[in-house]
Formats: sequence, C-alpha cells, structure tokens
Amino acid sequence: MEEVYAIVYLDTSFYSVKEDGIVRKKVIYNVIGINLDGYKDILIASVDGLTGFVDAIHAAFPKTEVQMCIVHQLRNTFKYVPHKYRKEITKDLKPIYQAPNLEAAETALEEFEKKWGKTHPIAVQIWKNNWELAYFKYSKPIRKLIYTTNPIENVHLQFR
Repeated sequence: MEEVYAIVYLDTSFYSVKEDGIVRKKVIYNVIGINLDGYKDILIASVDGLTGFVDAIHAAFPKTEVQMCIVHQLRNTFKYVPHKYRKEITKDLKPIYQAPNLEAAETALEEFEKKWGKTHPIAVQIWKNNWELAYFKYSKPIRKLIYTTNPIENVHLQFR
C-alpha cells in the first residue's frame, strides 16, 4: 500500500460464475486509490451504497471523509419512483447535488421534501439518510473526483 491516498474509490461488482455445474452469484470488491507521498491514511473514500463499507473504513481509518456516490444514490432513488416521475424528480434532485455549497443544498433538499415527501417518502429518505456528505466541504474540482465511483466501475468493465 501507498503511504497516502487522496481519494479511494470502493465498489462491488456481481458476476455469475459456474461452479460444479451450478451458476452462482459471486462478488468482487474493488478499491482504487489516488495516491500522494505522506502518512498512511485515506483522506476521502468515494463509495457505493454497499452495506458495511462505511463502518469498515471508519474502523480502520477513523478520520476518513466518506462520500456516497451520487450516481448510486440516484439509482437507488429511482428504484422507488414510478417511471413517469423520474424525469421530474431528476430535475428536482439536481439543485441538491449541484448546489454551490451545503446551505444551498440543504435548502434544495427541503424543497424536494416538500414537493415529493408525501407521494415518494422513500425517495426523500434516501437523500436524508445519506446527507453526511464530504462533497460540500471541497471545491468543484475535488467534487468532480469524488461524486462518483465511475473510475472503479471502468475497471469492472475490463474484468468482464
């Protein structure tokens, strides 16, 4: 391992594997780090929503900033939204994750909750439950690096 990782992307990919004539689902856990010289630590971890990642990271690296992948958060939201509302909800979510700062994002989240909270409470709760974002602590160039786990998902495509 390197001494310092400025950003670490963690993600999983599920594959069907034939073992003893039976097709089973297997998981691959992938981690890609963008490194620097310095102390052994993870500064920012960009993760998908897999259960246990955040707890495992904080157990080993308690000072690590954890950022939930916005793309995964959107996908998770749309699991609970009928197709006919997705376009409008997508439009209403953009002011949250594209906000210039935390205060503007919180205001946008409140507006989103007012509009959709009664008809799509789970979609709203997904954003409220994952609100501890490292995202708004950083400038736009850093945000572009940590808002998604796409760099590691590109590795998944190479595995397939």
